[in-house]
Amino acid sequence: MPFVYILYSESLDKYYVGSTHGTVEERLYKHNNRQKGFTSAVSDW
Repeated sequence: MPFVYILYSESLDKYYVGSTHGTVEERLYKHNNRQKGFTSAVSDW
């Protein structure tokens, strides 16, 4: 089942909107461990 999510980074003061077919927890792990493009710049999502 697809999910849409919104992340917020305090250090960038920016929001990021994404989607995934996996779990939200798996996707957040990838964002915070710098495994994807734009969101790899910081680790406070």
